[in-house]
Amino acid sequence: MGVQYASLKEKPGVVNYAKTMSKPLSISFFSASSAVSAPHSTAAMRDLGVSELEATMYPSAQTSFGMVGSGGLYQMLLVMTTAILFEQFAATSTEYTFTLDASFYFMAIVMVVVTSFGVPAIPGGSHAANMAVMISLGLPVEFFVLTLAIDPITDMMRTTMNVTSTAAVATFMDRFFPTK
Repeated sequence: MGVQYASLKEKPGVVNYAKTMSKPLSISFFSASSAVSAPHSTAAMRDLGVSELEATMYPSAQTSFGMVGSGGLYQMLLVMTTAILFEQFAATSTEYTFTLDASFYFMAIVMVVVTSFGVPAIPGGSHAANMAVMISLGLPVEFFVLTLAIDPITDMMRTTMNVTSTAAVATFMDRFFPTK
């Protein structure tokens, strides 16, 4: 939120800024849905002085592709954690062989980037993309199932991060690349 605040043309004051952004951020946290919080993000960005184009384009685009939290960071964290655990498991097993090498890291990055564009903006929407990445990389799905117990909590945090990053990009673009 600091980048977003620093990018604003007219500084509304930290208290006013936090008050204005508190509604879309709390809605995104408790609903765990980017689609539900998009209209509130748009209204908050308008209140902060972001142009109409950026205030409407970025939240609507964020609900369909480019989710930083659900589609990028969390997926890569999940893949890397699972890969490290599976490599240690495979080292003690005679049935499995698995090594982390440069080709695995490259494929993991490619798969996470490709699947992050299709994560739906609903609670738990990243599960399908996570499963696709894990299966395509040859990782056992059982490790992913272990994370489902805490996933609703992390999903709320990921959605809040998605909404915050979208608002930050919109205000940055409005400030440094204004539309004519």
